[in-house]
Amino acid sequence: MQRVSVGRILKNDYGAFLSACFGFVFLGISVYIAASGKTPVFNRLRHSLKFAAASWVSFAVMVILMALFFILLAKRIAHIRRILETGPRTFATVTGIYFDRDRGRIDYQYMDGGQKYTSGTAIMKNKQTKEIAVGDEIEVAIDPRNSKKALILFLYLTPST
Repeated sequence: MQRVSVGRILKNDYGAFLSACFGFVFLGISVYIAASGKTPVFNRLRHSLKFAAASWVSFAVMVILMALFFILLAKRIAHIRRILETGPRTFATVTGIYFDRDRGRIDYQYMDGGQKYTSGTAIMKNKQTKEIAVGDEIEVAIDPRNSKKALILFLYLTPST
């Protein structure tokens, strides 16, 4: 049986990837402030980075931002897991795939309850997503709360053994 993989979510889902990256950036800044007692400050006029004495406010802001991004990541993973575990499955046809640097989008159409829907997923560019082509048939899980949203199964599930 295939299971939802957090690693595959982070690898393929652009929103989850960004939340994780920003969460770790703010974690790193928080640790730096706590360990050194200095706050990094960017000088726009000189395009340089200086370090000023840290205040508890700068540390608190970094910790709050870190927590916010990790909460967003947890909510995104829970949302994807809910759709994949409870949503009805159907086949969709890829209608478009676009990449810009390391990110992209896959658009697809599917039928649910006799009605045709068009949906899309923001993705990361990698070997798995580069193999998808317009016209491919892919299996999707439809959001039970909103039939207009669906997720591509093979991007988030562990491969069958």
